[in-house]
Amino acid sequence: TRKLEAVLANIAEGVTLVDAQGRVLLVNDGFMWLYGFPAELAKPGTPLADFVRDRLRRGDLRAGDEPVGTEEDLEGAVQRRVQHLLATPSRSYEEPRPGGRIVHVQRRRLPDGLLVSTYTDVTEQRQHERELAMLATAIDQVGDSVEISTPDYKLVYVNPAFTRLTGYAAHEAIGKTPQQLLRSD
Repeated sequence: TRKLEAVLANIAEGVTLVDAQGRVLLVNDGFMWLYGFPAELAKPGTPLADFVRDRLRRGDLRAGDEPVGTEEDLEGAVQRRVQHLLATPSRSYEEPRPGGRIVHVQRRRLPDGLLVSTYTDVTEQRQHERELAMLATAIDQVGDSVEISTPDYKLVYVNPAFTRLTGYAAHEAIGKTPQQLLRSD
């Protein structure tokens, strides 16, 4: 167990284990950092409600959450959220975080009721995906022919300008070399 604890303490991803009664059995530093929880909550056996309460008090709300005004409202919201988490089956989703961060949350419910969750900051990955989509749009709209080929010159991509300039549709050109396309039969 000491080796596993060392691994969990040194990975950037967050990991939590919550038992069927709502006690947090394990949290690692990655989880605590991603969500900004105070160190005292990391003790094994801490009620899940304490984590939820801390988030709500800080105004760290999920999409659709209403801010809580009174202590009574807070406790009602904590109980509803804990009940929801304990009843939730395995699932995966992305959670927007303050400051524009995006965390991919993956929850796995085990047969004994244990809830194992991992948390991965995917902010940079989503940014790269947006940039690639923008680049792909620009390449599709440019007036010049753009071709991408393998090291042995087989085309794997041609843009619409290639089709306009050569008369070859993308499906006709992909997989062929430029020499094969230039050859007259």
